[in-house]
Amino acid sequence: MSNDKMYDVVIVGGGVVGSILAKWLTQHGKEVAMIEAGINDANSYLGYQSYVDRSYMLPSRPNAPYPQNDNAGMPGIPYPEDKTFEPKAWFDPNDQYWIQEGPVAFGSDYARALGGTTLHWLGIALRHLPEDFHIKKTYGHGRDWPVDYKEMMPYYRRAEYELGVAADVAQQSYLGVEFEENYVFPMQEFPSTYLDKVLGNAVDGMTFKDRGKEYPIKIVPTPQARNAMPNTEAGVNSMTAPEGPVAWKKAHPNAEDPGFHPIGNPTDLGVGLGERCEGNSSCIPVCPVQAKYNAMKTLAQADKKLLDLRSQCVASKILLDESRKRVTGIEYKCYKDSSKPGHSTETIKGRVYVLAAHAVENAKLCLISDVANSSDLMGCNLMDHPYINFSGLYHKKIWGYRGPDVTSGMPLMRDGEFRKERASFRTDIGNWGWVFPKGSPASVVEDMVENQGLYGAKLRAKLEDQGPRHMRIGFLIEQLPDPGNRVLLRDKNGKGKEHLDQLGIPRPVIQYDVDDYTLAGMESATKLAEQLFKVAGIEMQPQAHGSGSKSYKGKTYPFWGSGHLIGTHIMGDHPHHSVVDSYQQTHDHENLFLAGCGSHPTSATANPTLTMAALTFRTLDKILEKLKN
Repeated sequence: MSNDKMYDVVIVGGGVVGSILAKWLTQHGKEVAMIEAGINDANSYLGYQSYVDRSYMLPSRPNAPYPQNDNAGMPGIPYPEDKTFEPKAWFDPNDQYWIQEGPVAFGSDYARALGGTTLHWLGIALRHLPEDFHIKKTYGHGRDWPVDYKEMMPYYRRAEYELGVAADVAQQSYLGVEFEENYVFPMQEFPSTYLDKVLGNAVDGMTFKDRGKEYPIKIVPTPQARNAMPNTEAGVNSMTAPEGPVAWKKAHPNAEDPGFHPIGNPTDLGVGLGERCEGNSSCIPVCPVQAKYNAMKTLAQADKKLLDLRSQCVASKILLDESRKRVTGIEYKCYKDSSKPGHSTETIKGRVYVLAAHAVENAKLCLISDVANSSDLMGCNLMDHPYINFSGLYHKKIWGYRGPDVTSGMPLMRDGEFRKERASFRTDIGNWGWVFPKGSPASVVEDMVENQGLYGAKLRAKLEDQGPRHMRIGFLIEQLPDPGNRVLLRDKNGKGKEHLDQLGIPRPVIQYDVDDYTLAGMESATKLAEQLFKVAGIEMQPQAHGSGSKSYKGKTYPFWGSGHLIGTHIMGDHPHHSVVDSYQQTHDHENLFLAGCGSHPTSATANPTLTMAALTFRTLDKILEKLKN
């Protein structure tokens, strides 16, 4: 079936990238069609509440609350052919939608439902550092971006106002990060927890020696994309000032500034909006009051008269004209029931096409369609932030298990001369005790009862003593682009049968490893953890097994994925060495954009969502320019 209507823009994917584009394109009067592979449940109060209710009954896996969908599978939920699945906490590499070839398990996931992975992300919203954009030039490793920090500043500003980031400029002005004069974040800085303050009193001012140089250690609040206290000095919100709050003030010097308005209050839950953060300690897998930003908040602001939203529609092929320079349509398969076979095949047409379906799904669709791959880099350079964890018992009660998981960290090791020899890293201070990766407090109770024989008063006494002393410190390690880390459709030799899903669409094959540069970063992070625990008086616990592990200099390092899928259609200036340009437009096709973290040439150490959103605003401007011309 073909739909002859010609839209201005066709978007594949209803996550944060697709939602930003849909909102702003329709606000500019453009007709937009969005096709989303997953289910549109989160757009109603009862639908979203079903996610919350399901989360209470299942382990704290990121995708656990979201419906198993045999027609739009996703990692972290068992594939239908796995009949022996038993729920486990966090991650099991055997319970995946994708096919893992290794040699190391790729321990991250993503959500395929309207709202995308913002449904279960943690909400951390950090900018990249200036040096992150030219690591090759400065340190001799990785790839340089075709944009720099100065060019990205206005887009970061727009992204921070779209997501409603809570932070303080003074605290975030480190390692070369600059802000426009008089700039303020839309939300006031998120309060530090008691745990943050106690640890800060113990370790602030110490130094860490690495490669013969001393580096200062300081605990700094982490920017959060969640409803906190609105900043009365923040300027107008991004909905009324697409050029940004600072520019708006200059353009309207005599106008009364209405201030930033946070998205959401309890009466708005029916359209995906939310309350102020209540500290429910469940950002992952789901925020029960929608205080944390999710893409539904942005999508709710799109002009419904100009947006044709089609959920349960899985893009299956990109169609090209005879010249192979222009996309002429997107073929998709529309299903009615998430658990049963049966679908119709339709085609949708537009003047401009944007794939915003996540790094793996974007690459998979392009590989299926044999598009945007003249560089032979489609699907290559898959990156994450391998995550290493250290759990401990503080010498006094610090009262974890409350608030967002991470409200502060130690960011000053994100950049330095050491990057010539080893990966940088960012440090999280975990507020949720031993939830990740040990599954506490339930697993601790189970151990005390089954292995230690405790019950009654003795069990309560030990829990009362130890539970409030649980703490965790995690390290997100930089990973360099490697063409060998990639998304494929068949095995790594290009042979064998494709692994098909219920709709007959190939499932992705993942080939992934971690190199010595990243492992050297893990080595330094481990030394810092040992020093921090000693200085603060924390009794270190044995490390839990990760989703993967690898040996380096005789020591084995267990690690997890961070959920940060980066780099499968990397950007660059030359079509021989990259897939998209700095606006995320493909080099091969004049009306096709691949938007999202897959465009990032390097991982650096910032959680990638804010940079992804910032690049989306850059792409938005380019699309509007193309449509005008």
